[in-house]
Amino acid sequence: MQYPHYHLVALCKNDIGRINLNKLISISEHPDNKYYRPRIDFEKLKQYSEGLIILSACLAGEISKYIIEEQYDKSKETALKYKSVFGDDYYLEIQSRNDVTQIEMNKQIKKLSEELNIDCVVTSDAHYINKENAKYQNKYAFYGAYKEGDEGYADCYIQSEDEVKANLDYFDVDFVSKLIKNNHAVSEKCNLEMPLSAPIMPHIDTPTEFSSNTDWLSDLCIRGFRDKLNIDYYKKDIHDKSRNLCLSKNEIEKYIERYEYELSSLDRMGFIDYILLVYSYANIAKRKGIARGSGGGSLICYITDITNIDPIEHGLYFERFIDVGALDLLESGDITVNELKIPDIDLDFSSESCSEVLKFLYNKYGENNVASIGKFGNNLTKGTIRDMCKVFDIDLAVADKIAKSFENYEIEEIDSITKNCLSMCGN
Repeated sequence: MQYPHYHLVALCKNDIGRINLNKLISISEHPDNKYYRPRIDFEKLKQYSEGLIILSACLAGEISKYIIEEQYDKSKETALKYKSVFGDDYYLEIQSRNDVTQIEMNKQIKKLSEELNIDCVVTSDAHYINKENAKYQNKYAFYGAYKEGDEGYADCYIQSEDEVKANLDYFDVDFVSKLIKNNHAVSEKCNLEMPLSAPIMPHIDTPTEFSSNTDWLSDLCIRGFRDKLNIDYYKKDIHDKSRNLCLSKNEIEKYIERYEYELSSLDRMGFIDYILLVYSYANIAKRKGIARGSGGGSLICYITDITNIDPIEHGLYFERFIDVGALDLLESGDITVNELKIPDIDLDFSSESCSEVLKFLYNKYGENNVASIGKFGNNLTKGTIRDMCKVFDIDLAVADKIAKSFENYEIEEIDSITKNCLSMCGN
């Protein structure tokens, strides 16, 4: 069965709106809801509607789709449905773009607005910054295959109010002024301040044989000293003389001092449970690589098999993993726990193993306590140049030469250089 998919714009008015939007995003990513793309239904939006402002979105929005399909009555019915939930926080969206389909759509949206007494706002659906970048955006969008049906990119740059007025000159001046006034009203409604909370550490149940989780982690580390380093922690000596791995008395003392320093720091900063959380899933599936990021600087991570690189042998610093300098500031009252930097252990799993880890976390800690975090990707310079050269049918060898030539330039210089390169290639 093919499910319809529409765009919708949701803005946060306040902290309640932020919390509700976070809930909706989490719901949209859940395997029971996701169908190729993250999605939510109207009932979920209604359930978490408080604190949100909704705009009807672009040509890929639900209202616009019905108008394109010549189902005007259906578009009216849908607009009223949103209006019944969001009231004056629901706006129909007109876009300031000189696209033939969009112009006709804008006229229909205005008609809908007047018939239903629903205010409109005006947007530019900005996909790029400057008007001159349009040809590159269109080329790259089509090459990247992320353009959706009924989407176009004419005039999708950040516009001034004067440019908006010029692009909407087929409407009367008063109507366009009202659109801009409504934009300002929406902006004034949005008064969200992102809260700075204390680091939220997971609660890990303490096994009955230990008095605290610090004692539990300490026991794991002492076992790790024996198994990975051949050190008897209590005797401060070699555990098994027959094994090849032998350390001098000074080296043993160095490892023990580092361990005690790390354990004390983690305990005082309240991060013991985080280490135990990562320990619980670090080895349930095959990993790629020995360590990544600052976690490689922790001896405790090494002797508990979270990472597989000895930080003392390789001269890696624990302070890159935990900002130990913040301890003095915390204990002197110069900063609060809200300002502590939470540790971050990066582990690489294959796609198949990742599913296994997620299943383990769901089962052990509960589905409502596990979140998938989205990330923003950057198109790096050389990769982008090679992609664009494919779009412009530039020979691969020439593309590679152009890409490599960027290594010695600052980002500010790249735009003019790119234009010169393309000009030389006849584009």
